[in-house]
Amino acid sequence: MYSHLRPSPAPDKPVSVVLTYHSVGTGPLALPSDVFRRQMEWLKQNTSVVSLSELVKGQIQSSKSGIVCAITFDDGYASVHRYALPILREVGLPATIYLVAGAIGDHERKSSSQFDGLYPNEDMLIWQEASELQANGVQLGSHLVHHKDLTALDAATASEELAMSKRLIEDKSGAQCASFCYPWGKHNQRTIEAVRKAGYGNAVTAIQDRWNGIPHDPFQIPRADIRRDYTIDDFAAVVRGDWDFLGYIQRFRRWMN
Repeated sequence: MYSHLRPSPAPDKPVSVVLTYHSVGTGPLALPSDVFRRQMEWLKQNTSVVSLSELVKGQIQSSKSGIVCAITFDDGYASVHRYALPILREVGLPATIYLVAGAIGDHERKSSSQFDGLYPNEDMLIWQEASELQANGVQLGSHLVHHKDLTALDAATASEELAMSKRLIEDKSGAQCASFCYPWGKHNQRTIEAVRKAGYGNAVTAIQDRWNGIPHDPFQIPRADIRRDYTIDDFAAVVRGDWDFLGYIQRFRRWMN
């Protein structure tokens, strides 16, 4: 299955890549479930998929292709529980989901349209579902309380958002919240230090790249965004690193700004 899409021969050191997803299923911007399933099956066959925490700690075993992969979801859409989780369980893959903590309801489901920068017209998770995700191999991370641009917040507000979202996730789920995701990937040295001081162990960005072994900076972990219009060939190219040039373009644009 997908034999023509197998990655190149394994390099001397494992190559790591973190993938970014958002919604899966039937939403207007969601990745269709059948496409997500094909991608997960391809990863299972062609890479070694580990949790983000295992990847950061270097607890990785290389596949024949030499590619180690971690799967992440941003925002906290109910579709991850409804459509993605059954596929992850069936294929046997771990993942991490970054929750906009203020968008997760106790019993009443909130709409994504109540929050800036989220996919429109999506249902959000409730805390029971978040806990069920955690119990089934999906680690919970923070995406702030209100999905704000961390670089635009004053120091006090940024610290409050970071601490409150971490505490809320841990209190509601009973699980440790050790990973953070910068909204829109926006970060700088000041926000990196704020995330570190808030007690997080690592943080992910929106810069597309891969690396050998473990990330050099656990608070600037690059990720590859998986778009809904990617073919399976496109997906394989992203994982293999054929499109790593996009990361250089992103870094150049950041430097220019």
